[in-house]
Amino acid sequence: MADLIVPVEIPPMPIIVAARMDISGYTICSREASPAAVDQTLSAEVTMECSYYWAHKSDDILTSNVSLNITYEVQASPEIWLLGGQIKARYRAKAGDIHKFPIILLPQKTGRLQFPSLEVQIEQIKSGVTNRELTKAVACEVDYLNREESILIIPNLSSSTVNLGSSSASDGARLIGSRSR
Repeated sequence: MADLIVPVEIPPMPIIVAARMDISGYTICSREASPAAVDQTLSAEVTMECSYYWAHKSDDILTSNVSLNITYEVQASPEIWLLGGQIKARYRAKAGDIHKFPIILLPQKTGRLQFPSLEVQIEQIKSGVTNRELTKAVACEVDYLNREESILIIPNLSSSTVNLGSSSASDGARLIGSRSR
């Protein structure tokens, strides 16, 4: 029996950024979490941690004169979420640094809404001998922990009155009145 060896070059992915969005007063796994309402302001926090766990020992990213410029942006369709706060920022980080950024979410429709998406870009910064900083774009893997999570948004009404009318198409259901929460 012969062995077949096929050499494959795997691109290096030395940097991993773990990101999550925590909404105050809302726990994803809890059945007791109360749903949020349309047009209810939700305070949230984006937490980002940078790791060099997969970096090769010979990688220059592990040297002490290297840091990273991390740019992130929280993105969502304005028909689903209005965003406020620090939804876009650039900061400098080293391995193991944890950075937190406050944002505000304002849901615009009812139902199970996916969390807003998160875009991350990284530049490697290396201090040169002449005290000038050299930057270059670096590939990274983003582990966005809320990528598949959703939050239940309900109408902002405590009661509503509806007139059902007759069965003809012109006399269909009409909203007569409603009260906000």
